[in-house]
Amino acid sequence: MASDRENYCRLIGLNPLKESTYTYDAIEKKIAAKESKWLKESKDKQNDLDRRFQIGEWLAMVPDMRQVMKDPLLRSKEFEDGKKILRSKASRLNRDSVTLYDGSRVLLPGTAENLVKRLQWAGVNKEALVSLAGIK
Repeated sequence: MASDRENYCRLIGLNPLKESTYTYDAIEKKIAAKESKWLKESKDKQNDLDRRFQIGEWLAMVPDMRQVMKDPLLRSKEFEDGKKILRSKASRLNRDSVTLYDGSRVLLPGTAENLVKRLQWAGVNKEALVSLAGIK
């Protein structure tokens, strides 16, 4: 199910590492906010056609998002999938780290911030990526 579509945690802007901090009501508010934002952007003629098509696809996913986030079992699976995706993205930080003589890795300044910007995953910060990569 999750392999043929984008992860809902990413689309909604949820940090998959903090699943226990989100209530269904808070998630529903985030979905409603994203839906209204996407509706506005889908009607904006200044967005190119590809962008409007992508936003239309996201709008079509909104009912499924609500259904998945309402069911505790499906929601936990969605968060687990989000963790896997985030862990794989965070592994890119290992290339930009320096291994010290004792085997520990230290991250070069600014690389985590750049990755956070490139990911465009609201709710995910530098500390989450660094901890997933296992870097100091």
